[in-house]
Amino acid sequence: MFRLGSLHGVDDPYYADTFHAELWSQAGGTTYPAPAIARELTESTELPFPDAALFCFRGTKQPESALLLKKSSGILLTCDAIQYYGDYRHNNLVARVAMPFIGFPKTTIIGPIWLRMMTPEGGLLKGEFERLLGWQFDSMLSAHGSYLRTGAHAAVTAALRRSFPQ
Repeated sequence: MFRLGSLHGVDDPYYADTFHAELWSQAGGTTYPAPAIARELTESTELPFPDAALFCFRGTKQPESALLLKKSSGILLTCDAIQYYGDYRHNNLVARVAMPFIGFPKTTIIGPIWLRMMTPEGGLLKGEFERLLGWQFDSMLSAHGSYLRTGAHAAVTAALRRSFPQ
């Protein structure tokens, strides 16, 4: 199991117990302390599959990372930090109506709830997203939303500008 974001993990004990899966995760997350981390993820961790790299956000209150699959033109896998909503078809009716009004429009976004929860007081995470944009990727799949087949790098750049205007 790979835990890219500390706010996800409620089902991890089930997979560890049922399938004897080992948890690969960054250290320091307190939301879901079980199961124990079997392999600590850092940007220098040798990943169990080829042509991939791990990006670890620095300066967040809880660990968050993104995974780059260096296949074709690059696929970025994210958890909560960056989300893409091409449609709301996987949401129930109430959520479909509410999403645009609670900060989740049909576009690529820096997760607003994640940003509030993970930014330290007086801190700014803009530089971490700029650092991530140093990577080459054209597609993106997030734990929230839809698959963005093409244009992901430009979409994340636009999301960064909307979240940190200047």
